Amino acid sequence: MNRVVAIAQEFIMEHYNEDSTLGKVSGIVHLSEGYFSTLFSNAVGETFKEFVTKVRMKKAMESMKKEPYLKIYEIAERTGYASTEHFSRVFKKATGVSPNQFMRSVSK
Repeated sequence: MNRVVAIAQEFIMEHYNEDSTLGKVSGIVHLSEGYFSTLFSNAVGETFKEFVTKVRMKKAMESMKKEPYLKIYEIAERTGYASTEHFSRVFKKATGVSPNQFMRSVSK
């Protein structure tokens, strides 16, 4: 079953900017949502949603470091968030700083 989780992780990392829902990914690996969710959490040590968020935040921070001229809404869109406000809340919860604070700190 680790192969199933590896396939799911790879899909999420390649499609982090899309709507990677539990239902969509569990369908790709041909498992029920409930079973896949349990299997994923046990194998990875975090929930599906936590993993997707972690991947998206990592990609957002990489974008901010490489392209500090981007606007927050552009980074949000690139990482799969339709709402800049939601992206900002998730980013601050995950990193402890707002996207603006992070961008200021890496552009120095």
